Amino acid sequence: MLGIKNEEKKYDKNIFKHLIWIIHNIRKIDSKYIFISILATIINGIISSVSLIVIQKIINGVQTERNLNNIIFYIILYISIDLFNSIYSSILGY
Repeated sequence: MLGIKNEEKKYDKNIFKHLIWIIHNIRKIDSKYIFISILATIINGIISSVSLIVIQKIINGVQTERNLNNIIFYIILYISIDLFNSIYSSILGY
């Protein structure tokens, strides 16, 4: 192919070296972003876990309970968690 060498790209496998580089550059721009990013990740993890537990309560309530008030409570709780997550994600994306 007219002198084109088949060069194999070598990628650095050390992820920690890249992570340190990323954190260093983020700190140059704005050090508050690291704190906000870590806090956002923790909050998203908590919201996901709580949402999953509420969905489980709704499904179990539909299958076993005949108490409609509990099922409606969990549905309203799930909707409010989802609404909070949507607003939180919108604010964070801004």
